[in-house]
Amino acid sequence: MAAGSRLSTDARLAQGGDIFVQTLGSEIFLDGAAIQASAGALGNGGDLRLETTFFVLENASILAEADAGNGGKVDIFADAVVPDLFSRISADSNTGNAGTVNIEAPDIDLNAVISGQSTTPLMVPALDLSLCAAAGGEGGLRLQRAPLRPLEPLPGAPLSRAGASEWTVNCGAKR
Repeated sequence: MAAGSRLSTDARLAQGGDIFVQTLGSEIFLDGAAIQASAGALGNGGDLRLETTFFVLENASILAEADAGNGGKVDIFADAVVPDLFSRISADSNTGNAGTVNIEAPDIDLNAVISGQSTTPLMVPALDLSLCAAAGGEGGLRLQRAPLRPLEPLPGAPLSRAGASEWTVNCGAKR
């Protein structure tokens, strides 16, 4: 669902409605969107049941909330549920009892599949102030990196080596 989209039932003077979404073999991707079954002053929050293969939330909300009644129920069944820090899943109530949130999905350790970079850090030449003193330089030492020279990357090669540079040490007058 795109940013700003809503799939909702919203009752001000009654029970919140129920929503059932089933997309087995597919995914639900909520990007700034909301699925909610909420109630206002007199009713309980509705129930949400979401069944999917992958469920990704990015700045999104899944709500079964109520104002004066009890919160509803949220059931999510998926092979993977991946919310970002800005997403919210709630079955809360302002004055009644909180509802329930049930997520049935295997634990996924994203850190286990994210690996560090395989490139080595750029090596900077060692600076020796005696080089400038021996050359009669009065302005001190300045390390300067020459502009990148474009290189054509090889097919399948990492782009991190798409340019080359050289380091030079300059002794001389101050800027």
